Amino acid sequence: MNDGNVFVKNNKEYQNMTTAQLKDLISENMSVMSHIMYYGWNIPGTKAFWHNNGNKLHDMVEQIGLPSIFLTMSCADGHWNDLYRLLSDVDPNSLTEQDRRRLVQDNPHIVDSFFDFRIKTFLSEVLQKQYKVTDYWYRIEFQHRALHTVW
Repeated sequence: MNDGNVFVKNNKEYQNMTTAQLKDLISENMSVMSHIMYYGWNIPGTKAFWHNNGNKLHDMVEQIGLPSIFLTMSCADGHWNDLYRLLSDVDPNSLTEQDRRRLVQDNPHIVDSFFDFRIKTFLSEVLQKQYKVTDYWYRIEFQHRALHTVW
């Protein structure tokens, strides 16, 4: 059951409304939107989700102290031959920059999963094993990419 259904199931007054009617109600009474947003706390990417996770991060800082390291990692997808071996049967070294861009644009789910795997591997194999990091928090943000993206 998705969160939208849970919201409607728990709030019978909205069950027979169309999307247009609900939008009208929200424009008249913004507290309805706050009520709806409460149900989005576990839907990744929503404002409620990030608010909830921000609260968790705040709690971590209160309980264990300020972080001792802050890292920004970028998805260098134009340079990962292992990624292009997943995306194509062609030797990655023979792919042009345009070929690589097209493969990334046509397979964003694979690129995202590959990047997520690399981040998790870095966390477990480097930060946790080598540096004995026990507590961490991370967030992955995406940028909009177009054909004219320059790498």
